[in-house]
Amino acid sequence: MIFAHIDGTTVTNVIVADTIEVAAELAPAGQHAVDVTGVEAATGWEYDPATGAFIRPPDPVGGDDVEGGEG
Repeated sequence: MIFAHIDGTTVTNVIVADTIEVAAELAPAGQHAVDVTGVEAATGWEYDPATGAFIRPPDPVGGDDVEGGEG
């Protein structure tokens, strides 16, 4: 199964573990584990505990365009 470690509402790590208990034991201090099997989630994404949704952060201004973000 795939689990995300959550610090507040930010995904800090995505790991593979047999159970949520194992994932929770591997979580850094003060963080908890959430089952993300079959869900798109990645480090740096925000977690909404009310809906269980993972929200991708917006692309930086200029995105992946040529240097300077224009064109």
